Amino acid sequence: MSEWVRGTSAGLAALLLALVTLLVGYLCLAPVFYPQLHKAGPGNGQDQLTVNSGTFIGRTGSYSSLNGSTHISGLTDGRALFTRHISLEAKAYPLLRIELKGVMPKDKVYFIWRKTDETRKIYSARLQIAGDNKATIMLDKSSHWTGNISEIGLDIYSTQLDGTIIFSGFTFLTATPLTIMEATLTKWQEFPGWTHESINHLAGDPDNGFPSIILSVVLWTALALTLLAVCRLLIIVELSLPILLISFAAWFAIDIGWQNQLAKQISDSATVFAGLTSDEKFSADQDSALYKFAKTLKTQHLPSPGARIIMLHDSDKSEGHVYPRLRLQYHLLPHNVHNFRRWPPSYHLRPGDYILILNKVAGLNYSTEKQSLSWGERKIKARVIFESEVGSLYLHAPNE
Repeated sequence: MSEWVRGTSAGLAALLLALVTLLVGYLCLAPVFYPQLHKAGPGNGQDQLTVNSGTFIGRTGSYSSLNGSTHISGLTDGRALFTRHISLEAKAYPLLRIELKGVMPKDKVYFIWRKTDETRKIYSARLQIAGDNKATIMLDKSSHWTGNISEIGLDIYSTQLDGTIIFSGFTFLTATPLTIMEATLTKWQEFPGWTHESINHLAGDPDNGFPSIILSVVLWTALALTLLAVCRLLIIVELSLPILLISFAAWFAIDIGWQNQLAKQISDSATVFAGLTSDEKFSADQDSALYKFAKTLKTQHLPSPGARIIMLHDSDKSEGHVYPRLRLQYHLLPHNVHNFRRWPPSYHLRPGDYILILNKVAGLNYSTEKQSLSWGERKIKARVIFESEVGSLYLHAPNE
């Protein structure tokens, strides 16, 4: 029992001492890894600048003020926008802290700004916030966070709000080791939302130059093992148990990050899809435009299954994960859909075939006057059946 206690104590002590050493090293070496610590000077003598939501002007959307916060209850044409004029030097405040309550996964939230010397341009940074969360982001990761900032704002897009979003305001922060650590922890916990790779892939590391959580855990583990080796020289202790403990701690730390991402995926899925029919789920998904386009074609413009549909898209890939074309082909089932890259396979076309162009294909043009599709020196007869922002459907009718 004493050997077990000594081994466990040695492992825990090595992990704790390694963590303290890394934190102290980070605080001492932060100016080396983050040059903005040298560039950032206090703006107007302040380490932070708080801008309350009550000073913002509502440009679109329905809202009310309550207890010093702005309660956003509705959208105008799918958007709520709040802005205010300001004067601050971007380099003085490279970080932003924000608190938004009630944001749902389908809501897209942006921090926007305008610069004094570029009043016609609006720049933005996506805020990955869901639920009742605070977040700290590094604005200077954007190459446009420079010069004097003349206007800032909160921009929200969604199909509709499922509840009230509570906006308290922005807090601009100077660059210090602690605020950069706060932004890094925010990035590590951030869930960027569902992507078309989420079914097969779950990103474990942040981007945009933030420290890797994997590398941080590896350094922590390596340092703990080194300290354990030193400890072994000073006292007699069996190494197998503390090594096992350190290895488990490293795996657990990484797995906690992965589980956090997975829990947010599950929560997002439940929020968006729970209780809906199959048709409602497809309509609520991120690629709902593809589903609605396919549904319109099947119910209004295509004959009963059996006709051939030649799908064209602006990609050189005939295989692999070209998501929009594969997803649209799925939604068009049981129709007989063929994918043929960018150009119509004129040598395979038969009268009565349908040609479906996904989005726009560069170099492929349609002449209404001649009722023909042309690319390069080639062309085929085709008649427009249906057009939308998602794609266009034509009927190959050479005898008309």
